[in-house]
Amino acid sequence: MGHTIWIDTKGRPEAEHTDMSVLLRLDKELDALAEKLGVEKLTNFYDYSVLQDEYGDLDEAGEEDADETGEESETPAGSWFDSAKGLQTVKALRSQLLKDFSALSWAPDESRRHWPQSLLEDLELCESTLSEAVANGWQFRLLIVP
Repeated sequence: MGHTIWIDTKGRPEAEHTDMSVLLRLDKELDALAEKLGVEKLTNFYDYSVLQDEYGDLDEAGEEDADETGEESETPAGSWFDSAKGLQTVKALRSQLLKDFSALSWAPDESRRHWPQSLLEDLELCESTLSEAVANGWQFRLLIVP
């Protein structure tokens, strides 16, 4: 089953969402690059509330999610984040990838040769959306959806 990611802002009039599945597929590589650049990881801005509503509190094996003590974990549903921090991360990632895409430490195979362009477009959309959110004082989230 494939999931995708949407950028969502709190306060912005309802807008059509753009699926950014390449951004989601490369999140580990993007997080490693963010660490190298000294900015927050994109995954720190993820909101899983839609998946939690859809599937309940199940772990990857399909069992009830519990912490080390056996208690169910409490992940806040509907998490919102500081748009300025998100913008700083997205700008740093996009800028680095425009200068040197190999900094991502990932190279596309033949079936994924369109991913670099898609990823840069996703980051450009995020930067534009976050710039608007910062200007208006809106919070944001990277919403993981089925």
